[in-house]
Amino acid sequence: MPNIATLHIDDFQRVINNLNNQGELAIIYFSASWCQPCKRMAPVFERISIHFNDANIFFGSIDIAEAPIIAQQYGIKSVPTVAILQKGRLIVSLSGERPFEEFIRHIEIATSSLRDVLVNVT
Repeated sequence: MPNIATLHIDDFQRVINNLNNQGELAIIYFSASWCQPCKRMAPVFERISIHFNDANIFFGSIDIAEAPIIAQQYGIKSVPTVAILQKGRLIVSLSGERPFEEFIRHIEIATSSLRDVLVNVT
């Protein structure tokens, strides 16, 4: 079962700030209710969240039609976009429809890079 939090403009920053304090990676699905490619990508994003179910990764989604300021803040210019955030900062942004495997590859690279940094810091 996918574990994806639906975020809104009023709670987005609070959730991201809480994740910052925990050092958790966040993967956010930026979409829009009117966007057909977004509707086709939603099941792919669900598969991604299931694939990383045991990892310490937060999955969330936000509708940019309801939160255009958030999209602008993170430089999201098109949907669907999957954004990987660490400590509230955008580290990877993948726009458009893409295959499941491509997302997995990018997320694994991001998480392995993060682990390398943490190992070198401690």
